[in-house]
Amino acid sequence: MNKLALVSVLLLATASASFAAVYVYPANGQSPEQQAQDQAQCHGWAVSQSGYDPHNPPPAPPGPSTGGPPQTAGAGGGAVGGAIIGGIVDGSDGAWKGAAIGGLVGGVRRQREYAAKSAQQNQYNQQTGAWYQQMQSSFDAANKVCLEGRGYTVS
Repeated sequence: MNKLALVSVLLLATASASFAAVYVYPANGQSPEQQAQDQAQCHGWAVSQSGYDPHNPPPAPPGPSTGGPPQTAGAGGGAVGGAIIGGIVDGSDGAWKGAAIGGLVGGVRRQREYAAKSAQQNQYNQQTGAWYQQMQSSFDAANKVCLEGRGYTVS
């Protein structure tokens, strides 16, 4: 998953969690106008306390790049090198064998490099997702405290 797609998914998940999970009931008979004003003020206070605004989340920190899918150039480069060495060492038949072996070795090497980079990207994605969840939880807690302090039931 590329960084842009990750950020989009995280923003949607964060926004969905923020908007869908909070229910506010005016336990003291507050008017809809008063409730809207209190919710807006509590939102601002929660942002100042948590350092996080779910309506305007910060971008994810830069992460590792996977460099894209494996390229055939790795296999092709190995094949050419193998053919040259095989041709020198073992004549014309050795060139074909060397090309096959060199291509296989080059392709395996690219696959291993790609797998290692993919593992790094997955770890980054998990850490970034956990960071966004922590920030959202901090905001939600501050927002809830504020609203409850103003006489609302929040769940």
